[in-house]
Amino acid sequence: MRIHFLPSLILLATCSGNLAAECRLSPEFIGAEYTITRQTSGQPAETHSFALWRAGQRVAHEYPQAHITDVWHLMPNGKIHLVRNFDNAKRGIEYQPVDMHYEGGKSDWSLKNQLVSDSLLKSLTTVDASGSGCERQINYRSDKHQQTAVQLSWLPALQLVKSYREHDGQTVISWELQNLVSAPTRIDQQFTRRENYQTTDFIDIGDNESDPFLQRMIHLGFIEHGASGFYDQAGNPVGQHAH
Repeated sequence: MRIHFLPSLILLATCSGNLAAECRLSPEFIGAEYTITRQTSGQPAETHSFALWRAGQRVAHEYPQAHITDVWHLMPNGKIHLVRNFDNAKRGIEYQPVDMHYEGGKSDWSLKNQLVSDSLLKSLTTVDASGSGCERQINYRSDKHQQTAVQLSWLPALQLVKSYREHDGQTVISWELQNLVSAPTRIDQQFTRRENYQTTDFIDIGDNESDPFLQRMIHLGFIEHGASGFYDQAGNPVGQHAH
């Protein structure tokens, strides 16, 4: 998540008066578009797009190159409900709600909502902070003794990652925030346009294996319970940070 930073004019226009004012954008209703780059020693860099959409207790993770959008819903009982949407086919797979700490924290709502979990933020060391309002930025790094080096630039007013970089000695994964979306109509559209997709409950897939769409998704590995990640156009996983 290097190279690009939020254009100041975008944020200045949405914050009151001057940078000393509080941010007037709601972190609960916002969109953030990212570029994700993965560079492994001796191999060409892989670059992919990703978008995070928030609308109250609903969060969407959109993978444009794979035409897949995961919509997560935090339910009143504290469980998380997932619908995996296949946008080209206008089909969806609906999964049974799971506890927030299912699979060792992978269903932690903060991870779905922010892309980095609250526990990761607490574990990092603060380097410095700058700006105010929507543009207030806090820079973090991991402890130098940790096996994987992490650098994070965080926008606390928006609860968003501005940039993220992790390096394990061989592979570097970086995220860069490219665009911020605050228009309510565009955010709402990300959820409403997928509500009319034909959905199949995960537990009923065994009774519908003759469905050509489901056969293909099973073959690509997209239907396994809890499966999630960043995918290229062919459906191959390209990796993600697991914090």
